[in-house]
Amino acid sequence: GPYHQEDVGALARILTGWSLLDQPADAIADTAANGYFFYPNRHDPGPKVLLGTTYQEKDGFVEGALALNDLATHPATARHLATKLAVHFLADRPTPHQISEIESVWLASHGNLRAVSAKVLDLLPDRDQAAKMRPPAEYLVACLRLAAGTAVAERISASNLVLVGTLQNLGQPLFGAPSPKGWSDQSDDWSGPEAMIQRIALAHNIAVRMPPKENPEQIAVNALGPLLTDMTRLAVRQAPSAVDGLALLLASPEVQKR
Repeated sequence: GPYHQEDVGALARILTGWSLLDQPADAIADTAANGYFFYPNRHDPGPKVLLGTTYQEKDGFVEGALALNDLATHPATARHLATKLAVHFLADRPTPHQISEIESVWLASHGNLRAVSAKVLDLLPDRDQAAKMRPPAEYLVACLRLAAGTAVAERISASNLVLVGTLQNLGQPLFGAPSPKGWSDQSDDWSGPEAMIQRIALAHNIAVRMPPKENPEQIAVNALGPLLTDMTRLAVRQAPSAVDGLALLLASPEVQKR
């Protein structure tokens, strides 16, 4: 966005007095309903210039609310978050049209997340065009959900599968993002050779806990429904064993991708 260090400092001054600490004796009580408090005696009362707009309200709480509202509806905010939503849900490299559609709804609705989310859903690609790899945490959840309601899930629970260690092996340790930016949203960063070997190992580790009575093809049908492709169904059906069949299912594109 079109901000500079001076704007960062101005916003910090605007937000002086805002806190999450629950000490209503010093705070404005009516702000507590939203989970935060404002302490007038801690607020910087001087004028602040943020993105070219001067803020100097007598009520410091109102001043902060106005600034946050202006930031939430700023065109740069709409473009930035529309891009992040498109990258996360639609494609690693979304088209300008996709970003523009989400951005337009953000601006027209003044940042209404329900309306923006509905537009993202409208723009979701067909399943056969899906290209987003699930990052490790999502992939692990997908595997466990696929096995839910079967004896496989009971075996996983009984075997005390170390999920935190599994995420470490998959390259996405719990609460271990390498920087404040968080984890990568690009498929290429999760689909390297070592990453795929670890995913196949996870698929096998889950599959070996499947009792012989379980039918991997039926699990596939129940879990994926119309999303199950003929190629994956045939591979699961022709697998030399039930364990191999479930491992192939868990490693399939339908489970690997969003």
